[in-house]
Amino acid sequence: MSAIATQRPAHYRPDIDGLRALAVIPVLLFHLGLSCPGGYVGVDVFFVISGFLITSIILREIAAGTFTLSAFWVRRIRRILPALFIVILATMIGAGFVLYPEDYRLFGKEVISQAALVANFYFWQQNGYFDAPAEKLALLHTWSLAVEEQFYLLFPFVLGLLHRYGRSLLKWTAAFAILSFAWSAVGIYAFPRASFYLLPARAWELLLGSLLALWQVSSKRPLPKTLSEIGSWGGLGLILYAIATYSTSTRFPGSAALAPCLGAGLLIASNDKTRTVVGRLLSLSPFVLVGKISYSLYLWHWPLIVLYKASSIQSLTLNEQLGILFASFVLAWLSWRFVETPFRKPSESSKIPSKRVFQAFAAVTVVSILLGTIIYKNDGFESRFSPAVIRYMNAELAREPGDKIDLLENGAPPLLIRAKAAPDAPVLPVLIWGDSHARSILHLCREACRESGTNIYASAFAGTPPLLGTVHPPRMTSRDYTDAVLAFIKAKQIETVILVGRWTHHAIGAPETNTPPALRASDAPKMSSKKAFRSSFTRTIRSLTESDVSVWVMKQVPNHRVDLPSALATATRFPSQAPNGIESLGVSVTEHLEFQKFTNEIIDAHASDSVTVLDPLSTFTTASDRCRLERGGHSLYHDDNHLSDRGSLELRPLFEPLFRTWHVSQK
Repeated sequence: MSAIATQRPAHYRPDIDGLRALAVIPVLLFHLGLSCPGGYVGVDVFFVISGFLITSIILREIAAGTFTLSAFWVRRIRRILPALFIVILATMIGAGFVLYPEDYRLFGKEVISQAALVANFYFWQQNGYFDAPAEKLALLHTWSLAVEEQFYLLFPFVLGLLHRYGRSLLKWTAAFAILSFAWSAVGIYAFPRASFYLLPARAWELLLGSLLALWQVSSKRPLPKTLSEIGSWGGLGLILYAIATYSTSTRFPGSAALAPCLGAGLLIASNDKTRTVVGRLLSLSPFVLVGKISYSLYLWHWPLIVLYKASSIQSLTLNEQLGILFASFVLAWLSWRFVETPFRKPSESSKIPSKRVFQAFAAVTVVSILLGTIIYKNDGFESRFSPAVIRYMNAELAREPGDKIDLLENGAPPLLIRAKAAPDAPVLPVLIWGDSHARSILHLCREACRESGTNIYASAFAGTPPLLGTVHPPRMTSRDYTDAVLAFIKAKQIETVILVGRWTHHAIGAPETNTPPALRASDAPKMSSKKAFRSSFTRTIRSLTESDVSVWVMKQVPNHRVDLPSALATATRFPSQAPNGIESLGVSVTEHLEFQKFTNEIIDAHASDSVTVLDPLSTFTTASDRCRLERGGHSLYHDDNHLSDRGSLELRPLFEPLFRTWHVSQK
């Protein structure tokens, strides 16, 4: 998101303010879930605008002999810092009332990283931008500010050096842009999260704007009117195309970012010296006003969304979405009018010397880091909530550490570990094999191992079902992993394999987000996920039974539509959020059976003397025909579909026949 508001090149261009409006509104609609699947590309449009305006200002001052780095950075501080600090401070206060301890503790780290100008590095190390956990990060949107801030620190310095030593600004800027784009194009495959968040893969977008500014300086004549009109409509079309057709599954940025960035570039270039039809539309007062408040609008909207969602259980209704949108505009206008404008364009009597501006920047940075550290070091101030609320929330944290059981980077067989009862205890020829759902029942298995004085093997690769002959993008190595597990089973002469997985998610998708499945048959990549699941499940069972392995298959535990620890905690704080009782927050047995119907039928069809099917539904059914969520004030899940440690213990009666054989084997 650009932090440039009404800084002007040689002449004020209202169409650029209108272009800002075209960029920020889709971002808001995307974040609110208001039918704008590719709205996130608005940030890329802002990058181009920012690069253009910043470079235009620098070139103009270089030509006039008035450019200094200190003066440039002072303007950026005055422009960025006041509104940003107000928003962070307000978010900090609001989050103190709303966010639960762990989320508030991590919010402290967000504040620290933002103040240190490395927010994009911090979020790079967290979940992906489009992942569900990112919805709890109240300052997630500041990653783009960090990218721009880092650009502001480096590019003016480089530009000044190139000018001083007589190098071609156009050629060198183009070279940097090409290198950055190449990095981005390769990076979305090699290191996608880093390519999304970090400057090297994003710099070309800002440099595209810089190239436009350099072209503007060197161009002698305006573009022909017809060419300007074509370019203007083409630019608008490219931006709208990206907004309408991109989605969270689009590999981004890379080459996909070309459409919105070139679109923005065409609109800027086409209206440089000629006002086109599109340029006149963008220059209309409503668009210009939204463009002027766009920085504050961007700053305010995301914390409002995060904090409102954190205080609610169900998904946002249309009225709530529109209410947040309205509140964002109101706060943005107030922020622009009473914070941005006075600091950006102070009167003669209120001008602050550059030295004081840097001192103020240092002071705000220190205060922000101090406040963030206090929040982080005090574990999010758990004492803000009642013990009942904390018990529910602890389900997200009080889990026995999961074992890191993934495919090794060098392509070697998977690292299989023991569910340790004691270092010298015998190891039974038993293997738990599955995805993260298998990992979530390891606590139960460890307890059984402790009681029986044995160990067993476990292999759990999050997001990768225990199915042979499949690939699971983006984990294209999942086929190698499952093949290696099968080889391990044969080499170790494993006698019993327990298959545990989030079966329906792989075959159909996630009910809470309508996430499409990604499972594919490795030998038939165009096969549908349902057919791939049926084929690979049959192949897996056959391969195991032909090796004289006794197979136990656990059907999927109920999949709910809300994050249960926070939902239960919120219902405890605000009973009106669950007027029909906390059990009403979960799915009904009927809903569960309907959703699991496809995979359950396939699993049941393979039941035999050597294949035992376990159905966890009976242990999770309440008297009201709902799927159980909690027991004794503790959540049985640590999110919407993974069992907590306490939840895994609910399955003990289901596995008791198997556990008894572990005791027998020791006699």
